Amino acid sequence: NIENINVNSKTKVINKKNLNVNNFVLKKPVKGGITTSGFGDTISRTASHNGHDWAVNTGTKVRAAAEGVVELAYFSESYGYNILINHNNGFKTRYAHLSEVKVSKGEKVEQSQVIALSGSTGFSTGPHLHFEVVKDGKRVNPIEYVSNR
Repeated sequence: NIENINVNSKTKVINKKNLNVNNFVLKKPVKGGITTSGFGDTISRTASHNGHDWAVNTGTKVRAAAEGVVELAYFSESYGYNILINHNNGFKTRYAHLSEVKVSKGEKVEQSQVIALSGSTGFSTGPHLHFEVVKDGKRVNPIEYVSNR
């Protein structure tokens, strides 16, 4: 559902789904990276992947996809070091398998602020960033909300 719009003689491609979420468009949280697992991919006989994974070197800067407040910053067996940011509009974003967390619970963060370094902690097969988007309590496909800008 893509629409081309001509603006100042330049064509921009806009995903209409992004226009329907009150202009809530996320910035990609890492530069570069290769997609290794997408949302909904089968990861076991009983589970599907609930986020998007980009393979990046350990120590790659992880940036907040949008401004918000850090709701959680902790270690869990499955996610390893991870951060959950509340964007106060029904959206939350999670960043997982981090090697280093640079923010604390309750801290306000700006879009593109470095919040962590990527890693391979928790249930992980190698260095990458696991990124989730939660809308109104339900995990949704992050790529539907991420701009590459």
